[in-house]
Amino acid sequence: QKQFYCSMLDDSQSGERNVDAMYATALNVTKDMTSNGSGTVSLHFKHALSQVVFQARKKDVSQNIDIEVADMTLFNVRNAGTFTFPTAGQPTGSWTSDDRLKSFYHLELDSDSPITIQTGTNSTPLSINHPLLCIPQTLNPWSPSTTNCIQGEGNEETDSGHNCFLRIKCKIHDGDHYFVG
Repeated sequence: QKQFYCSMLDDSQSGERNVDAMYATALNVTKDMTSNGSGTVSLHFKHALSQVVFQARKKDVSQNIDIEVADMTLFNVRNAGTFTFPTAGQPTGSWTSDDRLKSFYHLELDSDSPITIQTGTNSTPLSINHPLLCIPQTLNPWSPSTTNCIQGEGNEETDSGHNCFLRIKCKIHDGDHYFVG
């Protein structure tokens, strides 16, 4: 059984770009077994990480409201785990991760200035050019209530169940009148 350990840091913590991890296997094949006799073993690479991008659009086209997104942070996402390469009969590898190894990801937006969300059927890209690459996982949504909400460091809301939520720093306004921001 072959494995590797992967740990991902938030860009703002490490100063490094979020990078992808790929793998390939050719089980029970040697260079002498190749069909064309060249001694070359074909490898078909697969992604070990999930790519997440964010887009947004305004649903109600009748309102003349502007939404400007300046910053986004995704909380309570597993940030480390062990990848096990597939064995004979398995199409893909698998991840194991301790549920306590959760962190947040500050998402790099596609623009240095706030992005204005467009109205209509087309979505406005927010992080298409800077995707989040993370361990594949099922995220449990945060359901805010007065019984499980606590204040974390930096006055960030989180919950005792460590469920996932997205914090968006934005301004919502109609001309000079601001609703949020």
